[in-house]
Amino acid sequence: MFVHKREVPQSLLVPEYDHVHHADIVALLEKGRLALLENIGHPQDSLVARGLFPVITGLEVRFLREIREGGINVTCEDIVVEGRYIRMNQRITRPATLKPGNVSQERDKDLVRASIELMVIDKSVGKGIAIPEFLKESLIRGS
Repeated sequence: MFVHKREVPQSLLVPEYDHVHHADIVALLEKGRLALLENIGHPQDSLVARGLFPVITGLEVRFLREIREGGINVTCEDIVVEGRYIRMNQRITRPATLKPGNVSQERDKDLVRASIELMVIDKSVGKGIAIPEFLKESLIRGS
């Protein structure tokens, strides 16, 4: 499981609600996937330079709790690469806090759960291709 730690700035909050708008939550999930690509040594800009464009073909998101200002974790987990598709689950969690005198570690709280399906478009042929072996291996190893 890959974990991307980040801070939610107050500027991302919708003032009337004091939480992050659902469209911006989808962008936070994207930032987690981009961080995963960078972590495995294949940042998106390097893929694009090779004419390979990762695109979302499916997205299912469950909004469980509001996301407010502060620290969050964005995960990429359960990565499966089959043929032309990359499938993964993602979560946005609020990190657990260890209270003074509390011996047991609390669990992170799930705020969002998502299932993502991606395809890689090869610009030279203008369509989806089998996931290149270098990317497949890195994704499986990096998760």
